[in-house]
Amino acid sequence: MKKIYLLLGCSLLLQLSNNLTAQVLVTEDFSSATGTTPPVNWINNDIAGGGNVWEFDNPGGRDLTLPISDPAAIFDSDNYGSDDIPENCALETPLFDASVTTNPIFLSFDQYFDAQYGGSSYIEVWNGSAWVEVYSSFTTSPDPDHITIDITADLNGASDAQVRFRWEGDYSMYWIVDNILVEAVSCIPVSDLAIDNTGTDFFDLSWTINGTETSWDIEYGAPGFMPGTGNELGSESATTNPYTLNGLDPGMAYDIYVRANCGTEESYWTLVSGTTDCAPITNLPWSENFESMTELGFGYFQTCWSASEEMWFSDFTGSWEIGAPAYSGTNYMASYSWNVPDTLWTPEFQLTAGTNYEFKFYFAGESNASPGWDAEVLSLNTQTNTVSTIPTGTFITPTESLDDEFRSHLTCFTPATSGVYKFGLSIDSNGNPYFLQVDDFSLIERGAGAGTNGSANVCQTEGLVDLNSLIVKDDQIGSWTFAPNPNAIVNDSLFNPQYVPAGAVTVNYITEGCLQDTASAVITIYPPSSAGTDGSITACKNEPVDLLSGLGGTVNFGGSWYDPQNNLMASSQVTTGTFPGQYNYDYITGNGFCPNDTAGVVITVTNCNWLSVDENALEEMSIYPNPSAGLVFIESSFEEGVFQLEITDLNGRIVENGKNTISAGTNTINLGDVQKGTYFFKLSNEHAEKVYRIVIQ
Repeated sequence: MKKIYLLLGCSLLLQLSNNLTAQVLVTEDFSSATGTTPPVNWINNDIAGGGNVWEFDNPGGRDLTLPISDPAAIFDSDNYGSDDIPENCALETPLFDASVTTNPIFLSFDQYFDAQYGGSSYIEVWNGSAWVEVYSSFTTSPDPDHITIDITADLNGASDAQVRFRWEGDYSMYWIVDNILVEAVSCIPVSDLAIDNTGTDFFDLSWTINGTETSWDIEYGAPGFMPGTGNELGSESATTNPYTLNGLDPGMAYDIYVRANCGTEESYWTLVSGTTDCAPITNLPWSENFESMTELGFGYFQTCWSASEEMWFSDFTGSWEIGAPAYSGTNYMASYSWNVPDTLWTPEFQLTAGTNYEFKFYFAGESNASPGWDAEVLSLNTQTNTVSTIPTGTFITPTESLDDEFRSHLTCFTPATSGVYKFGLSIDSNGNPYFLQVDDFSLIERGAGAGTNGSANVCQTEGLVDLNSLIVKDDQIGSWTFAPNPNAIVNDSLFNPQYVPAGAVTVNYITEGCLQDTASAVITIYPPSSAGTDGSITACKNEPVDLLSGLGGTVNFGGSWYDPQNNLMASSQVTTGTFPGQYNYDYITGNGFCPNDTAGVVITVTNCNWLSVDENALEEMSIYPNPSAGLVFIESSFEEGVFQLEITDLNGRIVENGKNTISAGTNTINLGDVQKGTYFFKLSNEHAEKVYRIVIQ
């Protein structure tokens, strides 16, 4: 791993003074400065004499990012414009006495330096006889920096010491300086803090010891956190240098602060920033929409992403902004039509041989664009460093014109061997299209099939059925369908049997995308149980009674009868007792899937005694077959007299059959023309009566 150093030639530290014996020599935040007038005893020295000097009211409207705040000192060469006036101007501190202390003297300040088009920044100190350069920069800093420099030796103990910030340029960009502090300290900070080696979960740190301390405090956290505020992710005490900082997350950016612990006091914090190595992603599904990126612009990538030519950029406010919306949020990745092949690479993934994976993203161009893009998805086996095309990878052809509407692309990938892979978006162009955007990437694992079929028995009136519980899903990217009545599916995966007739139906789970398959759930729907409606029977003492004849409505047979004492009965046949009165019987039936239903029959027993001659005759009668296809035979051995026959349906309507008397012997009743169902045969004379329940089918 490459060695990461903190700064070009000097230490970068956080000005957070825990050194209680520090002696402040100069401090300035420019809150009293206005226009081109610096604070009291400060000098705006126009060395070149062209009139372009430091200003304090931000004339170019630059973004001032904390810890820099308005007002701040700025030399805005870009705002001065192309005036052909050479710029050499120094902002000089008041005089201070560097001989009053034997402790090291440090200069610290916050800055933002944009070095485009030739601007240069210099920091120089006056040692009593000459200006000595202690710092210079010729490259742009992407973010505000806090810089601390040990200037003890350069000051040489001068009693009339000064520090100046000198700009050189001509129609260049700008330099912003704020929060300047010169002070003498007794607990000396470490310097040359560096990350010597990185891993997926560690940093090897080293630094230069400038005092006599033997222990150091370390705090680490997300970029931008302030040490000593409780916002760190972790803290440690080190007694060795170098030191290994363990327990970090892979592919994460960290700020690490180190300070000398001198026993009774501590030094300033010294900062180094770095990113741990990326580990292959093992937990799927994975997604990325670039919203967590902290640095935006040309050449910046989300952590663990890369590009072969790095001709990509991320959305930001500046010269590379294309003004197009993201697919989601505000950030995306994009590339201009450079007429140079380039590949944008995702992070690495640990994939399994023979497993189906679905790689997806969204892409768009600009409205009314010319054709010319040639783009496809590649795979890279990082073990063998083999790049391969994917049959489903092409997402733009050279003859295809894009517009500014995002569209999605699915790449189906099944690795032949297990290992670490990453995906690349390989793009080329003929130089005619303007730009290409990509956003909202995802990688998911697909199943070998939709799943294993299942079945269930349900009651038609007992609520919604969870379809997902009926099958074993092998893949989660699918939807439930029921063609006979789509409205029977509620909230994507709940089935309402009330919308479907009783019987067996099939509901299908259909997967889409890179897996086209179906799993089915067979649902057998049972209608609600029906014990019929309550009824009553009037009978004589000692009379045999069929309780079923007392029920009305639709009756599901096969249920159970319970006597007035709630004892289970063997059948629906009962003989009345010898005491007149009313007796309640319950009938309970169910189909095993719907709740049981109950109906009651009340038998009113009168004083007549069924054990008379006529009643004995009725007892000797036989009616068969039951159930019948239409012909019913009534057979009796009584010798004289006749009985009246009345046939009614469940609704009490009389069925006309052409014969209303029954005599001794065999009597034939033809009900072949009536509808199938249950009918009541009532045989009676002036002395006795009996009702038989006959089923015609």
